[in-house]
Amino acid sequence: MYNLHILCPHPPMASIAHSPTHMSLDLIHQHLGHPSIRVLHKMIKRGLVKGIVVHDLEDTKGFVCDACMQAKMTSAPFQSSHPCASRCLDHVHSDLCGEFEHPTVAGSVYFTTLIDDMSGMLWVSPMKHKSNFVNWFIKMDSMFLNQYRRHVGTLHTDNGGEYVNQCLCEYCSTSGILLELTIPHTPQQNGVAEWVNWTLTKCICAMMKD
Repeated sequence: MYNLHILCPHPPMASIAHSPTHMSLDLIHQHLGHPSIRVLHKMIKRGLVKGIVVHDLEDTKGFVCDACMQAKMTSAPFQSSHPCASRCLDHVHSDLCGEFEHPTVAGSVYFTTLIDDMSGMLWVSPMKHKSNFVNWFIKMDSMFLNQYRRHVGTLHTDNGGEYVNQCLCEYCSTSGILLELTIPHTPQQNGVAEWVNWTLTKCICAMMKD
């Protein structure tokens, strides 16, 4: 029989609290959850970080944290993408809102809108199916032609299937209507219609709870 002596070094600790006394600015920035350099300076100067000496605290000119850049980036604000129309029906915004949990008495679970860019005039129609939009739009455009002697100039919408279909594209092409589509998954580019949807939805919810 032989005696076996096993030397077991202390296992490395995963806790971020287990840190050396002297740390670099980059390391303490990571350990404290990636605060901004301005906030980190204040914490250290006010004595909120104890037991740690940061040896390059004043050398922050070239400090760049790739993780912060990736995790904290935000999209730039969207600016107005077009000037206001100068004539009625020159530019019309549209969107379809739904599907709602509770249908109307007639069984509609969607509503769709047309908003004139110049006047702000709004037309709303409840719908049972998304596919009903095409027939409704053709009827509305016929009414515009009868009342105002002109078709819609530009129909500004998102890329939903109720707008991107052969029937609507053929009608717009025949009637000289420009179908202007937004970039997919970018509701900011259809802000006029989205804002109207939000306003109408809040009104509907308020009336249902009244």
